[in-house]
Amino acid sequence: MKKLIKKVIQWKLRLLSRIYLTTRKIEIIAITGSAGKTTTKITIGQLIPEKTVYVPKEAYNTEYGVPLALFREQAPDNPRDLIAWSGVIVRMIGKLFLPAPYDRIVLEYGADKPGDITYLTRFAHPHISVVTTILPVHLEGFGDVEAVAAEKRKIVECLNSDDFAILNFDDPLVKSMADTTKGRVLSFGRKDADIEHTSLKYNETGMAFDVTWKGNKYQVNIPVVAPQLLPSYLSAFAVGLLLGIDPKELVKRFSHIVPERGRMNVLSGINGSTIIDDSYNSNPQSAKAALEVLAKYPGHKIAVLGSMNELGDYTQKGHEEVGEIAARLADEVIVVGEIAGKYLYPVAVEKLNKKVVQKFETPLEAGEYLAGTVKEGDILLFKGSQNGVFTEEAVKFVLAEPGKAAELLVRQGPMWQNKKGLTHE
Repeated sequence: MKKLIKKVIQWKLRLLSRIYLTTRKIEIIAITGSAGKTTTKITIGQLIPEKTVYVPKEAYNTEYGVPLALFREQAPDNPRDLIAWSGVIVRMIGKLFLPAPYDRIVLEYGADKPGDITYLTRFAHPHISVVTTILPVHLEGFGDVEAVAAEKRKIVECLNSDDFAILNFDDPLVKSMADTTKGRVLSFGRKDADIEHTSLKYNETGMAFDVTWKGNKYQVNIPVVAPQLLPSYLSAFAVGLLLGIDPKELVKRFSHIVPERGRMNVLSGINGSTIIDDSYNSNPQSAKAALEVLAKYPGHKIAVLGSMNELGDYTQKGHEEVGEIAARLADEVIVVGEIAGKYLYPVAVEKLNKKVVQKFETPLEAGEYLAGTVKEGDILLFKGSQNGVFTEEAVKFVLAEPGKAAELLVRQGPMWQNKKGLTHE
């Protein structure tokens, strides 16, 4: 019965979305990739005026989320609440009789298994498709990274000749998609791309790099130290160009970007420590990149690393690789979660001294430990998958201003707190 109800709700959301889009002229900017979708979307929202494009705040990227984003609705706090879902659907029906409050919308297209992207493109056809990167994530649903790429590719294969595909040419799997689309390709990368980026440097306020577009070079300054987010920032830059914004204006706006919560956000910690909060999600590649950033900071480096989910056959190897790099780049390693404890912890212990490697079942236990040990000058990196790990809850224990946790940290709403099922003493 539950599966039937779920299918009925899903069918209604899809039907209403199809009607909504076929009766209106709405241009969809669709973003997919193994990492950086939400950062790309949020950056577009900060670079491009709201009157030009609507950017939903929620990270809705599923068969339920995309329709909700189209109608500017929110999912019920309790996803099993049929009365709440009925209210959402009634409001959506009512909006079919009203003018659309936007002409363009930015949507995330997620994929946990084969068919997910195809499902979304069938009722929400993109006009600009962005692919940030392809990584070995969600392998439980796909099996291997080639299958991930095959599904992500659907977002450009569906394009018409007057549509655009924005592709990351630094990623070979994404670059190959240029040969599979009818759309016009706008590429970015270190070389042989329409938008080329070079000379990445770090400074006291973030990072800077050069961008070359149509023979002109521009220096971009961003108040974030996160080289792994370059595909997201360059994708947003490309979208801005397609929407007719002058590149000089885009560069100017980059310097005022507000970092997204849980994505390499630098926060003040207790006892004069510094927090690099990258707790939104994790996979081996992004964890390695975050550790490389941690290594560039002076002081005692503490890597708080949670389990990385949905890696399939790559689970053990992925955690072991991160454990080895963490032991090389950090002075202390804190491991959170069962999977990380099983695979990452032993490697870190072997490479480091057992006294500086700890493991905990929950982020609350890790946070309590850190609250009693963090000293002035310590640099703490927090990283972990979102489902069942939630390392942001450990961050709460070491925030200099814990009263601001709700505005500084990711996943702090009532729905998320209920889903986490964690209780602070």
